Amino acid sequence: MLKRFGNQVAEIIRERGVDTIADIKDDPEFKRVLAVVSDQETVLSLELHDADGFLISHIKYDHGMPGESTVSQINLLVPQDQEKPKGDMMEMPIRSGNYLRGNITVEIAPELATGGVQALGDRISSSLRMMVFNVLAIILLTIIVLYYVLRRQMELQTRTAEAEHLANLGTLAGGLAHEIRNPLHAMNLHLESVREDLEEAPEANGEAVRVIGSVQQQIESLNSIVSNFVNLAIPGRVELQPMRLDQKVREIAAFLRPEFDAQGVGIAVNVNEELMILGDAHALHQVLINLLQNARQAVQGVAGGRVQILHERDRKHVRLIVEDSGPGVPAGEEENIFKAFVSKRTGGTGFGLYIARMIMERHRGRIYARHSKSLGGAAFVLEFPEHNVAAPSAQGDPVTVG
Repeated sequence: MLKRFGNQVAEIIRERGVDTIADIKDDPEFKRVLAVVSDQETVLSLELHDADGFLISHIKYDHGMPGESTVSQINLLVPQDQEKPKGDMMEMPIRSGNYLRGNITVEIAPELATGGVQALGDRISSSLRMMVFNVLAIILLTIIVLYYVLRRQMELQTRTAEAEHLANLGTLAGGLAHEIRNPLHAMNLHLESVREDLEEAPEANGEAVRVIGSVQQQIESLNSIVSNFVNLAIPGRVELQPMRLDQKVREIAAFLRPEFDAQGVGIAVNVNEELMILGDAHALHQVLINLLQNARQAVQGVAGGRVQILHERDRKHVRLIVEDSGPGVPAGEEENIFKAFVSKRTGGTGFGLYIARMIMERHRGRIYARHSKSLGGAAFVLEFPEHNVAAPSAQGDPVTVG
């Protein structure tokens, strides 16, 4: 501030063409510049000296109200009739060209100056704290983003490894399908012919008929396993067409009811409204048969075993839930059971739920497991996008998804 004031005074002297600061003491422009100094709370007093060091003017400031005393021809920096300075003295020479035109001496209040520095320091500290906070927030956000990116990358790597494993398995399954299914079919035909002959004399050949029937069941089981391998090797395409999911559920429940009744397992369909989706009826038939058979086996041998089918819906999704009163899915296994080769059932192949997930993904939906609050066992949820029958796709060609 003092340097700027000195430069302004030197410019006024140059413009007026005078020799010393004493010649502009009463100049209006000089007084205007001097008034700026009076606004500074840290300035206690101000003295003007000409080029020879004689005191021209002494101004004392009291809360912005200056009091002035003028002394001439006294070669002193501080007037004799004034009190000794209470603050720190700062001197600024006034030069115009190569000539000294005078000097300015200012008395600064140390405590006020310190307060200003303290206020500035507080502002700097506050800015630094905010800067540190922002940096820490950015670092934390970066760590969170990196965590989710790395987690997603690990999931993708796991999926890739699983896909490569299944691709290798698919190559093997394609060969096994040709080499095993045809002989199994031929064996079953021959056994069926022999059983028909033996059944003509049931009294003498009852045990043989029973053994042959047991062998045929094992052949059917092997044929089912081979078929699952084929499904893994060559995933079928699905053709999505508008369909009534509630009708498909009732159809399958009616088909399986005799088997459920024979084993003392109750089955109930609690779907009381129309559920319109885009689906492949054949593929969903496979999924629903698999879920209901799994539910039946989960409650088999349990007194009062029950299986029920119900639904939920919101503005975007239709959900079909298959619940049972069995032991449920072990905690922490809700995701793992949908992987290939993972089965919690004795004698299970671990393919059923994996294939169900692939089919649901091709329906742009998903399947997941949760706890059944009503029956206490497992609940498997099939979630489909809600289908608007007025949408163009409902009237057009089927949508094929591979």
